[in-house]
Amino acid sequence: ADNATKAWRIQDIVQSFYEGLLAYGLARQRSDRTLIAVADNATDVLVRCAGHSKWNFENKMKLLQAEKFFTNNQIDEAREAFESSIKCAQAHKFIHEEAIALELAAYFYAAQKDYDKSRSLLQMSSVAYRKWGANFKAEYLMKLSIQNDNEIVIS
Repeated sequence: ADNATKAWRIQDIVQSFYEGLLAYGLARQRSDRTLIAVADNATDVLVRCAGHSKWNFENKMKLLQAEKFFTNNQIDEAREAFESSIKCAQAHKFIHEEAIALELAAYFYAAQKDYDKSRSLLQMSSVAYRKWGANFKAEYLMKLSIQNDNEIVIS
C-alpha cells in the first residue's frame, strides 16, 4: 500500500522520522535530490500522523519541517519551526526529542553564523541528553560547544 492508505505501526512511524532527519542532513551535505525525496516523504508521513495524534507526533513533524526549511534555505521558516519543535517536545515531556531538536537547531544556527545562539543550544541539548541518560552524547556536545571561541566546529 502507498503512504496514503498504509496502516502504520509505531515502529514504521519512528523509523520514518529518523530516516527523514538523516536524509535532510545528508541531502544538505551532498545536494542529493533522491535524499530530499526520502526526507519529504517522511515529513508527509509525520504530518498525517500528527493529524491523528498531535501529542505524540507534532514535535516530530515540526522538527522534520524545520529540517526541510533549512535544506530549502527558508531561514525564517526554519527558525520558527525549530523553536516550535523544541517547545512542543518540552511541553510533551519528550526529553530525548527535545535534546535532538536542540542539537539540530544548534547546527542550523551555526550554519547561519549565529555562534552564540548555536553554543547556547548545544549546551541546552547537552543538559537534555544528560537528563535522558545519554551521558556520552552530553559530554561530546559540551566539548563541541566550547571547542573554539569563535565558531562551532561540527564534525
